[in-house]
Amino acid sequence: MLAIIIGSSIVLYGGVTAYILKSTAPKAKII
Repeated sequence: MLAIIIGSSIVLYGGVTAYILKSTAPKAKII
């Protein structure tokens, strides 16, 4: 169950990070 939570968190974090990078790529780099 913990693995599912971690996996979901990684997918969600990745999606949010990609969205932020698309929105603010010219201004700043977020790794």
